[in-house]
Amino acid sequence: MLSSAVLLFIVPVAFFQDIQYVQLGNTVDLQCPNISETSKTIWFGPGYVTPISRGRTIYRSNSSHRFQVFGNFSIGEYHLRLTDISIVDLGTYKCTISVEKRTYQYAIDIRQQKPPTDLKIKHLGRNSIINAFEGEDLILECTVISGCPNESLSWEHKGIKLLESTYGVAKYTISIMKHDHLSQYTCKAISPALKIPLSKTVTIEVHYAPIVTFKNKDTLEITEGQPLNIDCKVDSYPHWTQITWRKKSDVKNDVISDSSILHFNVMTRQNAGVYVCQVINYVGTGEKEIRIVVLCTPGIPLNVTATHLGNGVRVEWVRNFNGGYEQCFFIEYSDGIGWKSVQSFNSTIDDTISWTIQNLQSNHIYMFRMFSRNRIGESNRTEEIAVRIGCKLC
Repeated sequence: MLSSAVLLFIVPVAFFQDIQYVQLGNTVDLQCPNISETSKTIWFGPGYVTPISRGRTIYRSNSSHRFQVFGNFSIGEYHLRLTDISIVDLGTYKCTISVEKRTYQYAIDIRQQKPPTDLKIKHLGRNSIINAFEGEDLILECTVISGCPNESLSWEHKGIKLLESTYGVAKYTISIMKHDHLSQYTCKAISPALKIPLSKTVTIEVHYAPIVTFKNKDTLEITEGQPLNIDCKVDSYPHWTQITWRKKSDVKNDVISDSSILHFNVMTRQNAGVYVCQVINYVGTGEKEIRIVVLCTPGIPLNVTATHLGNGVRVEWVRNFNGGYEQCFFIEYSDGIGWKSVQSFNSTIDDTISWTIQNLQSNHIYMFRMFSRNRIGESNRTEEIAVRIGCKLC
């Protein structure tokens, strides 16, 4: 029979508490942090009126065969081991010790481990896909029925932990951009009650308006007479529903092609200009311009006039399209015996240019005409203009 000293309830003046989680059928070691070489540790258990042990002594009970006291007894270390844990063993265990008339008590609450269950990702669609739109905020929300102890619930992306929660709900906000298309995020629940973490992975499908690019640069140069294909490259999700080509300079702005490829059998200088590829999907519209420069012989000088001026003639004209290269202007004149050619070196940037042919013979009729030249070749000659030196031919 136990002594009356053992049966008395000891009121501690210092109290500490901890929680330990166990699985049924396992063994748990309860370590009492308080030691004394002069006083033996007393262990109490849940539902036990009398102590489980005092010092190294285990008191007889229906469960005493599953208890064991261990530790370094020489320094007053008395820990308690419980094997084959069952439901009735769950609860609070207390170790009590008196040191110099001061009582210390340390409580350990043994609770059954329960794994978290039913991990879900909100708004998860078929094939584990969530749809989002570029420019919007997407909230990834993951929930789990919490276990015991509370699990760590986190969002991960490319192996990097983005967010962690211990409250059964984890929310992570993403400002959606195009490069997030088909990116994957994983919600993971980790618990000591689980051998393998619970996890689900979601793939984000980003819906965005078409982005148009050209394989060529924004300005394309091609020699007159050659064929040309311009491919309108489109990046969009979902796939585009309409694609058109228009020439920007056209007053009517008519569609000249409804294919992704703009094709010219033979390029002419009339084909030069700015073209727009416009692409539409249900999210929006994307377009891009490309300038086509047709490299060709220059256009014939315009509005050519020849005016008698003293013993010379002042020739004036308006520059025409240069064919894509720098052009030079030539004045040809004849008094009936062959043609002489003079290059104009006037460096004005104005469209209207003039040059004077000096030292012409009086009372002669001269014929004047012009052409221009670039690295491709020469323009046609202008119509001939007759000028009499000494009087103006009317």
